[in-house]
Amino acid sequence: MPRAIPPLLAAAILSLAFAPAPLPKPDSGKEDLKRMQGRWVSLPRVLPDGEMVPGGLEVVFAGDRMTFCRGGSGIDWRISLDGTTRPKSLDMLATGPTADRSFVVRGRYALENGSLTICYSAIQALRALEGESCHVCRHGGEAYRRPADFSDRGACAIVLERPKR
Repeated sequence: MPRAIPPLLAAAILSLAFAPAPLPKPDSGKEDLKRMQGRWVSLPRVLPDGEMVPGGLEVVFAGDRMTFCRGGSGIDWRISLDGTTRPKSLDMLATGPTADRSFVVRGRYALENGSLTICYSAIQALRALEGESCHVCRHGGEAYRRPADFSDRGACAIVLERPKR
């Protein structure tokens, strides 16, 4: 003879079966992209090897485009953001005349307290800008992975602020 399930236990099991799925986390990347629009200027920084990098690099965001400018010339990138990862993720595709348009530079970003930090592999950026002719690029492996965070070895971090008026 089959054994009966107590009514209270049956009700508890059934109530769990119809529990709603958690709502997906909103992607803050779209909102972050809106907040990035306009002109930013890089701050001076010291590289891990001790080399001083001057500030003053201008970065302009317009729609899904990012342009790095210094001395009148610029480097254009199409960007996409993923605000659901921790740290948040940034993908950059160079759009200049010599760019390898099939190569995506993968990075991280943080937008907080009035500053924007972008972290990416410098080797990836050279590969994207110079294509197969890049003389310092290693193909594959560690050089082409997304930095784990902002202190990742081999990554280049740029800290930007809105220009002072």
